[in-house]
Amino acid sequence: MANTVLLNSNIIILDTIYFFWNSPICIRKAVLYPNAVSDVATIETYNVAATARATQTDKSVAVATSNTITSAGNFEAAELVNGDIMVITKADAGAGVNIGTFLASRTSDDVAICYGHNTTTPLTNDASGVYSWKTVDGYIAIPLRCSEDSLLTTELDFGEKGLWLPNLGLTALSSTAKVYLYIK
Repeated sequence: MANTVLLNSNIIILDTIYFFWNSPICIRKAVLYPNAVSDVATIETYNVAATARATQTDKSVAVATSNTITSAGNFEAAELVNGDIMVITKADAGAGVNIGTFLASRTSDDVAICYGHNTTTPLTNDASGVYSWKTVDGYIAIPLRCSEDSLLTTELDFGEKGLWLPNLGLTALSSTAKVYLYIK
């Protein structure tokens, strides 16, 4: 599974959760293509300026792949739970270009993951970064749910003006469903 961003065609095809888009975006239409009845997808938007529920400062990390940050134990503050959304706020050493990247915590293995960040390789590799980050609360922007008795697609059309969001993240998606976002 791999999310696909087709900017020339103005389409984003999503089949993996934790896809993030970190800048303003206008959605013309969102379509859920289900594979089973009751398939769901949830697209959220984030208020980065809001007070964080949890923060972590000056933590040594490694970015070895384009979508994973790893720490040697205690990756996140104790208040975080699996799947919490965080944003990198500072890089005292290493790849400052990663500032502003949204991540989802995986508390089971001291890893945070993301897919997207306006490209398919969201993070710049960094063997010895020192980062700070904070949690951001998500607000449901586009809920999509398939019928409980048929496999018909679910579509939300936002008209000519579209739905403007400051950022977005796909935080829930049934295992074999896909979401197509038609953007302006």
